[in-house]
Amino acid sequence: MQQILSYRDCRYVVWPETDRARAWVIYPEDGPESGAERGTARSEGLRGSFKVAVHTAQAAIDRWLAGAQG
Repeated sequence: MQQILSYRDCRYVVWPETDRARAWVIYPEDGPESGAERGTARSEGLRGSFKVAVHTAQAAIDRWLAGAQG
């Protein structure tokens, strides 16, 4: 089941793990309906794929917000 999360008033979704990887998509308010950016995260050492996906999606949101302000 996908998890819908929020960071800095921006919604993002992390999907269940498949083949030790998780897909994520960010949905900024002023972004495209299909999602502004998407990616896949894999486990890194002791960090599981969920934690990596969350941190990667949050970094994408920070980039999106910085670009929207600049």
